[in-house]
Amino acid sequence: MKKFAILLLALLLALPLAGCQKGQTDHSINVYNWGEYIDESIFDDFEAETGIHVNYKTFASNEMLYSAIKGGGNSYDVIIPSDYMVARMGEEGLLMELDYSKTTRADEIAELIKEARGFGDLSENSEYDEAKNEQGKLYSRIAELEDILLHAVIVDESEMDSDKISIGCTVTVTNLDMRKQLPAYKIVGSQEADVMSRAISEDSPFGKALMGRKAGDEVTVEAPKGVIHYRIDSIER
Repeated sequence: MKKFAILLLALLLALPLAGCQKGQTDHSINVYNWGEYIDESIFDDFEAETGIHVNYKTFASNEMLYSAIKGGGNSYDVIIPSDYMVARMGEEGLLMELDYSKTTRADEIAELIKEARGFGDLSENSEYDEAKNEQGKLYSRIAELEDILLHAVIVDESEMDSDKISIGCTVTVTNLDMRKQLPAYKIVGSQEADVMSRAISEDSPFGKALMGRKAGDEVTVEAPKGVIHYRIDSIER
């Protein structure tokens, strides 16, 4: 089974593609990403600049992504899962480590710095300052991604109590104070929390109150407006 490189779209342009030259059209890259994650019109600019065509497909959930990759019927160069899924797929050997030393973006920034040095006095060289700032941002993001992978925790669902709430569970609760059942929440890691998508971090007050609890349990959450009481109605994996 082919292994896949993990890369955020912010680093997409930095992928090393051997033999790809500006203006060529016989190269392509296959990307699998969350729906409505980016404006797909950027691919037109990317292809015009590099000659590399982007075959872009989207998924609606980490589970959909996992099934597509695990099944082996698809071939992608870049996928963008959430951090807990990175850990799971890495444990199962579905991912390929990205060698940042070979990325074209790092080379481009180094070339910009080299060119900027030729403009003279570095103390008043805006091109040099801008290139160094870009280099700092790139290395900072690389370090951030490496730290996420370094501290990722592998969750073995076979060893977990299926009746209890854990990361990856979708939970439905009722606000007992309002006597109203709320739309389902998904419990996720802190890196992928998104309140607008009802993805709640395990480290949030609400997430902490839910973790390890069972359907039927009642929990309390300290909120700015006071204590809120909830009942856990259902748990799905």
